[in-house]
Amino acid sequence: MTTGKPSLVRDLLHVHDHSGFLEERYYTVSFNPIVLESGRIGGCFCLSDDTTDRVIGERRLRMLRDLAARSMEAKEIDEVCRIAAETIGENPYDLPFALFYVPGEDHKRARLVAHVGLNPGQPSSPIETELIETDASTAWPIARAFQTNSVQEIDDVEQKIGPLPGGFWEDSPHSGLVLPISLVGEQTSVALVVAGINPHKQLDAAYREFLDSACKLIAATFMRVQADQSLAIRKIVDLIPVMISVMKPDSSVLWANQAILDYTGFSIEQAREPDMAKRGFHPDDVEQLREERRRGMLGCKSFSVEQRIRRKDGQYRWIFAQFNPLMDERGQVIRWYVTGIDIDDRIRSEERTRNENLILREQIERDSMYEDIVGSSVPLRKVLSQISKVAPLDSTVLILGETGTGKELVARAIHKRSNRASRAFIAVNCAAITPSLIGSELFGHEKGAFTGATQRRLGRFEAANGGTIFLDEIGDVPPEIQVALLRVLQQREIERIGSGKPIPIDVRIVAATHRDLDTLVSEGRFREDLLYRLNVVPILIPSLRDRGTDIPLLVEYFIARFGSKAGKKFRTIDKTTLKLLQTYDWPGNIRELQNVVERAVILNDSDCFTVDETWFKRKQPQASSQTATLNGVLVNQEKEMIEAALAESRGRVYGPEGAAAKLGLPARSLDSKIARLGIDKYRFKSQKY
Repeated sequence: MTTGKPSLVRDLLHVHDHSGFLEERYYTVSFNPIVLESGRIGGCFCLSDDTTDRVIGERRLRMLRDLAARSMEAKEIDEVCRIAAETIGENPYDLPFALFYVPGEDHKRARLVAHVGLNPGQPSSPIETELIETDASTAWPIARAFQTNSVQEIDDVEQKIGPLPGGFWEDSPHSGLVLPISLVGEQTSVALVVAGINPHKQLDAAYREFLDSACKLIAATFMRVQADQSLAIRKIVDLIPVMISVMKPDSSVLWANQAILDYTGFSIEQAREPDMAKRGFHPDDVEQLREERRRGMLGCKSFSVEQRIRRKDGQYRWIFAQFNPLMDERGQVIRWYVTGIDIDDRIRSEERTRNENLILREQIERDSMYEDIVGSSVPLRKVLSQISKVAPLDSTVLILGETGTGKELVARAIHKRSNRASRAFIAVNCAAITPSLIGSELFGHEKGAFTGATQRRLGRFEAANGGTIFLDEIGDVPPEIQVALLRVLQQREIERIGSGKPIPIDVRIVAATHRDLDTLVSEGRFREDLLYRLNVVPILIPSLRDRGTDIPLLVEYFIARFGSKAGKKFRTIDKTTLKLLQTYDWPGNIRELQNVVERAVILNDSDCFTVDETWFKRKQPQASSQTATLNGVLVNQEKEMIEAALAESRGRVYGPEGAAAKLGLPARSLDSKIARLGIDKYRFKSQKY
């Protein structure tokens, strides 16, 4: 007897165990026919093989592979849960009932974002459930899973999970597990509720391994989603032109965006080093900054500080840093998010404005000498012509003239007609500042540079940066300041007292003096090289006695100005008074005329302007006549010698055949003397001898 070819049949059987719980089993049945010698089939015998473990294992493996492949495109955790539910729903043998809960930020509520096994008509939008939580022992299983990050067994899903819209599908068992799905070192991200577990039988090891694999796969997908989100956020943050960093509560740096790295020139590793503050912040600010940050980080509220950070080019610039806390569910700060904005230009502008305002207030408090230049005499028109020519340039100007002639007014006129008119005009009376303080006034000082220097101060040169500085009475500057001024003129940079760091400046210098600088040079009280630098364009202001035709205009101008302040109006000017004013020699020049007119306006009671003649009687020193006579003789002799030399050289001052060489004087010194003595050197050019 021989057997025919066997046939195989695989079938699924549902059997009930002794507790009546439905159990799934797979068998492979082999049907083997019995063939008689006559060729007829006399019967068959069957062989049955239990292949449940292999079939279920292969099926679970396929489901995990499908889940891994389909979740690759997920962008959010909710989307991962929905994909997992769809994958499970296509083969519901292993997870006939599953709920995916995502906790709220406060862990007091949970959202049902995906499910398997609920009624088909159940809405797909997330459903919020309030969690009952007191402590880990009495809390609902979902809340307990969130708190302890451990698996929770459920003997009655409907009672322990809470009301579920739509209920369960018919004949579903009500026992199950709550499986926490969490990331490494973090709180539970999702609670997976699995129902359909036989409560009367110990959980199968293979099934438990399958559930554990499914949870790990979903957790890995969560990590990938969060990593993608974090990377995308970091890329976005790196594109923001604002410095952003993340710090621990102990002020150590965890992360810094590209804006910080580009600004400081640090790598991310250098930014995280403990001594970064010493290398990155201004040495004067380190201790104070640490204390401010320490006090701020002790609280739980946002705070801000202003600090100087070292830029990659070596410059320290002011940064406004805003600190914002990130707190956990217990109200403890776990991170500080810090944003920084460069405010150095604003700080410097504010300092410059404060200095300018301080100086302007000082100038406004004392009434300015003039509001405009008044007059039309030939000497004045010559000065105005020089102003119009030199004003548009950045050349250094030296204004010469007697006291009270209006040198500052000319300096202001140069500034107003220059390209710097919109910037500051800073006037400094060098003779009015104590020699020990003039360096600090002009160039500023650092904190602690000398006794009383409690804070850093900008000098007048920095306050005038971009504009014009007027150095009145330059002849009274001490020798050590002359050296510093020479450096300013040569290199266009200054140094604050107490600092060895040069500061570049862009300022136009206009100087003035009533002294004879050539005499000071010959006496060794003024540097000759500084005189050469200052005397690029000299402007000689004529005295008031040389501008006799301007006196009536000036008198009318001052009468109108002071009469308006005093509430008086004058219809006429007394002729005797006008003649007296024109014949007086005005040793105090326009300043003296201004004072005389102001006094007369105050004391006059009529509408006719008069001046008391006794105001002009000046007492002469008894022993001064001989001195004055001697001075006059010397001046006349000096003038005659210069004119003779000019006549011989036909008006030439420079060169080997010039008047300066013949007199043995520096050419610039001779030019200054010619201007001071009122000699017209051009009239000698046409003379022939």
